[in-house]
Amino acid sequence: FVPAPKVTSSVVQIRPLPAPRFECDRKALEEVTRLAFGQRRKMLRVSLKPIGGEAMLEAAGIDPQCRPQDLDIGAFCELARRLG
Repeated sequence: FVPAPKVTSSVVQIRPLPAPRFECDRKALEEVTRLAFGQRRKMLRVSLKPIGGEAMLEAAGIDPQCRPQDLDIGAFCELARRLG
């Protein structure tokens, strides 16, 4: 480019882990996350109602009144294991 842009750049290399950190069924995980994040700002007991809602959350040790953005990937994998 003329004139040369005044930007800095970097190269990022991403390598897959040798083994997944969390084991769960991918389809079940997709279903849980689709439902959890499908409705803005809803509590999980409401958004996950079609697949067991409050009972499934309590069985997994998750507060039914929390919101999806409050969970980590491990919690979503636990819900996926209970679903599938």
